[in-house]
Amino acid sequence: MDIHHSSSIRQPGSLLVVAAIALSLASILAGCGQQGSGMQKTPTRYQGKPDTAPWESSRWHDNRDNWERAITARAQDQNEYVRIPQ
Repeated sequence: MDIHHSSSIRQPGSLLVVAAIALSLASILAGCGQQGSGMQKTPTRYQGKPDTAPWESSRWHDNRDNWERAITARAQDQNEYVRIPQ
């Protein structure tokens, strides 16, 4: 007698499918765990380059009045109402 029991015979491809599903479920569940963020609890001071005022560059020689005049002149050069002759 030649009786085929499809439920008792395992196909090699179906074993790979089951393994792939199990691996994907394990990776999905591993991503759901709560992990530490690695951030410090207390704030720290800024450790980068210290900021300076814009007029403290070599161009303005620490003269705030000259810097403010230059900024005002630049703003007027960009003002369309001033640039267009009447």
